[in-house]
This record gives sequence, C-alpha cells and structure tokens, in this order.
Amino acid sequence: MADKYKKKQHAFRIFSQDLKEGNLPSVIFMYGSEEYLINWAVGEIAKRFISPGTESIDYVKLSDDCSADDLIEAAGMFSMFSEKRLVWAKDFMPLKTINPKGFTVHDREKILDCIKNPNDGVILVFSAASPEEKSELVKEIKKNCKTYFFDGLDYAQLAAFAEKRFKKAGVSITGDTLRY
Repeated sequence: MADKYKKKQHAFRIFSQDLKEGNLPSVIFMYGSEEYLINWAVGEIAKRFISPGTESIDYVKLSDDCSADDLIEAAGMFSMFSEKRLVWAKDFMPLKTINPKGFTVHDREKILDCIKNPNDGVILVFSAASPEEKSELVKEIKKNCKTYFFDGLDYAQLAAFAEKRFKKAGVSITGDTLRY
C-alpha cells in the first residue's frame, strides 16, 4: 500500500543512476517537454564515453532530415579513439510524423533491424520533444529500447538539478537567487 503513495522518480535521476552504474544499453530513446534535460543527458553520455579531442570523429549528431541509410551507416561504424561512438538522432523525422516524406516501409524495417541488432561499440540515441505516438517506429522503439521520458520537473526537482549543476561548475548560488 505504501508504494501507491511513493513519488515516482524523474527520468533525469534514473538516467543518472543508469549512467553511474554503467547500465546504458546500445540504443536509447529520450523524449519529453524538458529538452534541456535531453541535451544534458546526451552531453553526459558524451562526457562519459567520448575521449577529449575526438568529438568530431566519435560523436555524430544527425540532422532531423537525415535518411535511414545515413542513420544506419553512422550507427554501424565503430569508435576510432573513444570507449564508444555516440550517434544522436535528434528530432529524427520518422519519430515526429506517421508517414514521413522519403521513408518507406523498407526503411523502417532497416531501422528496426539496426535497433534490434545494435553495434555494441555505439550508443545510438533517438530523441524528440513530441514524438508521434501513433508512429509504428515510435511504438517499436519504446518496446525495444531503454526509454527516458523527460517531463516537467516540480520546483524541488528543478532546484536540486540546478543547484547540482552550479556546484559542479564551481559556482555558489544563494537560495533566494535559485528560487528567483
């Protein structure tokens, strides 16, 4: 009965714990209204797995209009100098609409094969602020990938998140300024 009233942990806390424990799978889906948290989470993955100075080789951020072949090619390559290669498909068009222009059923099948049989040397991150829930690709990604839903933070969560970022940056902030 006590579990019924237990407050659900926010995705940024779950993500932080998964990253700390090394429990990040090869394919991840991040979505939700708090895009700054998605950007932060991908940045944390990059800090953890990408060697300094090799970002241009081992960290690939794909544009929203990239093709299925571009995605599969980027996710199929291994890291050159880092622990893992990071491929971020931010606002990937097939996540945002049911029938994206230029994407066939065959393309969707190739993407799903890439998701179900990932390259262990790559972390592939799909993200979208507002994915199309009726999209077959979104349904399959949610079913087959680790998913983090970055919804709105309450005041206490936001304050704790911000305070930790300030502290990590070596900056002190007063409670009044933080509340402001």
